[in-house]
Amino acid sequence: EDVCEKVQSGGTPREGFIDKPGIPFLKVYNIVDQKVDFHYRPQYITKDIQKGSMSKSQTKPGDVLMNIVGPPLGKVAIVPDEYSDWNINQAITLFRPNERITSKWIYYFLCSGYSIAEIVHETRGSAGQTNISLSQCRDFIFPIPPIEEQAEIVRRVEKLFAYAYG
Repeated sequence: EDVCEKVQSGGTPREGFIDKPGIPFLKVYNIVDQKVDFHYRPQYITKDIQKGSMSKSQTKPGDVLMNIVGPPLGKVAIVPDEYSDWNINQAITLFRPNERITSKWIYYFLCSGYSIAEIVHETRGSAGQTNISLSQCRDFIFPIPPIEEQAEIVRRVEKLFAYAYG
C-alpha cells in the first residue's frame, strides 16, 4: 500500500444489475489470458449505484486487477480505456499505482506469481477454494527501481514476449 494510491477489493451491488449499457461490472470470468475480456457475459450497474453503494470499488483505466478467490489464483489484467469508469466484484482486488510505480510494472510483477507464492501457505478457504485477503494484498512487497528502469525492464519483457509468441 506504500506504492499504490489505492488497493481495494470490490463487492456485489445489492440493487442488482441493469440490462442496458451503463458502468461495466467486472467479475473474475472477465479476466482471460491476463487481459480484461468484457465481451463474455457483460454486466452493468447504474451511475447512481457506482457513486453510492459501489463507490469503494470504482475502477478506472490503468488500474491493475488480480483475482483473490480461486483456484486458480493469479489472474491479472490492466483495466483498458474502453470505458472511463468500471467496477469490480468482491473476488477481485485493484491496485492503482502512485507516482513511484507504473501499471505495467505492477502487472508483470503480479503475473510472475511471486506475491502469491509468498503468501499461499497463509491463504484460507473452504471446499477447495483459496482466498487472499485484502490486507494480504496491501502487504505485497513490490521491488521499486526508478521509473526509467521500470520502463526499460517492461520494454524488454514485452519484446521477449513478442519474440516468443510472435
